[in-house]
Amino acid sequence: TTPWPLGEAIETRETQVVEDLAKRFERLPQGPWDHPPPRAALLPILFGGADGPRGVLVVGLNPYRTWDAEYSGFLSLVATQISATLANAEA
Repeated sequence: TTPWPLGEAIETRETQVVEDLAKRFERLPQGPWDHPPPRAALLPILFGGADGPRGVLVVGLNPYRTWDAEYSGFLSLVATQISATLANAEA
């Protein structure tokens, strides 16, 4: 019943792609592009141990870039870096 499948991203520990953002939201930021992103990726922020994900990174996807393994890999690196930074801060 929510526009973001946060629970699914946390439960599966996998990236979720949300399509048709224009249908889910009245207004979205568009950044430097001439129109807002049509979809978003939700990446779980994982910490070591059995605690599971601590959050979800929501990223609007570039409307001029194809969602492929390279794009997904880059965003996974971003999520991993955020996770490592949070773990270091917690330690």
